[in-house]
Amino acid sequence: ADNFEGGFGNQSRFPHVPQLRYLLDRYRQVPSAPVREVMETTLDAMAQRGLYDHVEGGFFRYTVDPSWSVPHFEKMLYDNAQLARLYLEAGKVLGRKDYAAVCFAVLDFMLARMQTANAISVPNPMIKIFSSESTATFVRTGVGSIISETNIAAKNLLSIHPENSSVRSYTQ
Repeated sequence: ADNFEGGFGNQSRFPHVPQLRYLLDRYRQVPSAPVREVMETTLDAMAQRGLYDHVEGGFFRYTVDPSWSVPHFEKMLYDNAQLARLYLEAGKVLGRKDYAAVCFAVLDFMLARMQTANAISVPNPMIKIFSSESTATFVRTGVGSIISETNIAAKNLLSIHPENSSVRSYTQ
């Protein structure tokens, strides 16, 4: 663990939620100052730097640098769901109300940006959620569908396979 910047490793920074949950569970059972320091340094860095989108909300998938500054412009539903739960639990275990606030902000983001009445998802058309959002290309994908690299690719996919309406392109 990186005690200075938070996180794990010395390259790109991914949230590593399972490892952080393990540390949080360990701290809950046997409180330890070094474990708490790793948890708080990492959670603070993720929420206060480039992994978190301070404009539109939600967490990006990872940052391309070890200082959590430069995000990879893609947001995944599963990452945000796991991070929301982690921040809620960390808020309770570590006594940090600001972590609970991060959780609720992420949940608000998911409700506002990861679902829509216009989405058609796979395999159940009654569930209208996105599995990801790529803010670099403005392409969202429905659950179980693939991520297109550009708006053009998404439009081409829809024109070639109009029955595959799980891909929606947005030019915001």
